[in-house]
Amino acid sequence: MRTVSAVVVGLCVSGAGCKDGEVPGRAAETEPDHATAPGPERAVDAAPAPPPSEGATVEPGAPPPPTGIGVATWYLDCWDAFNDRDWTELRDCYADALESVGVSARGADAMLAHARELVAAFPDAQGEPRLTLVDGGHLAAVVHVTGTHRGSLRTASGHELAPTQQRIDLLVAHVVDLDPTGRVARQVLVFDSMSAMGQLGLLPAGVAYRRQVTRSLPPKTVVVAHDDATARRNLAVVQAAIDAFNRRDLVGLAASNAPEVVWTDVTAPADQTRPERIAAVAALLQGFPDLRLQPIQVWAAGEYVVTTGVMTGTNRRAVPALQLDGRGGTIRVPFVRIDDTDPGGEVDRGWWFVDRAAIATQLARTAPGPTPPPK
Repeated sequence: MRTVSAVVVGLCVSGAGCKDGEVPGRAAETEPDHATAPGPERAVDAAPAPPPSEGATVEPGAPPPPTGIGVATWYLDCWDAFNDRDWTELRDCYADALESVGVSARGADAMLAHARELVAAFPDAQGEPRLTLVDGGHLAAVVHVTGTHRGSLRTASGHELAPTQQRIDLLVAHVVDLDPTGRVARQVLVFDSMSAMGQLGLLPAGVAYRRQVTRSLPPKTVVVAHDDATARRNLAVVQAAIDAFNRRDLVGLAASNAPEVVWTDVTAPADQTRPERIAAVAALLQGFPDLRLQPIQVWAAGEYVVTTGVMTGTNRRAVPALQLDGRGGTIRVPFVRIDDTDPGGEVDRGWWFVDRAAIATQLARTAPGPTPPPK
């Protein structure tokens, strides 16, 4: 753990998921009244208009912000702006008072500067939303991000990392809330930056990481929420799973998953079956006996449920999968969970996003120092 922590703290890309932080915004909220079946890419029924939020007003005479499928289309266009290096269009996707977790940026100009810095280091960087979910002014996406490290990369410690010529292949969770003008007011962006470092050849030998995500990509899908009983059922299924996790009830946690479920945990080297997922959770709970998931925002769209929140706990025992030695320290890290439920009300596909580098950084900072020898 000490060796890995030193590497992580020294090499994390500045502002790219390695810094401490929790999801800003409201207290835990659930919205059990919107759902619709998934439809074709960029073509799904409309949903209610984005709810008003603090900090922004619509100028008189300005066109109304997009709603429903229009929100999804606007979001996909914003990624097109990034991919095309249309910085003016990309800047307009963000509110001036943007709050950001995962990428350390406050305000639209700071976010644009981060995007430019990323492209300077990865000139061929591309982002492709694979699963895009909309509920009013909330949007969540699973984004496939790729690029080749051909430019200087600034680390969190301020050092410049020479090009490695290696390629990154990552799944990124991007969850946004829109302001009344239809721009991103808050965002949570989570990926496993330790996997990124592994792909760049920057991790010590023996540290596991996901080498590529091609087999884990969801089909291109856009889903817009509507009001029906399916959403309420799915929200209850996911809440029961989170409650079971917090009770250390592995039997109950397994029961919420279909026998054929596949979980993509971005911190794991490969996708997981139900037994593999439960074993991984059991090892995590042994290492963090007080570990808890604290949802901040939960909402449903069709068969999907999106949960963002913070994971908190104290490391008491070794967790080999995370290269933790159990020397203590506390964490409070953002997470994103996306569940896809089947008609029987069980989770048959899941995505779990947390950043091991953020965990390692927080533990390195909060772990107690060595006990001084007796005099």
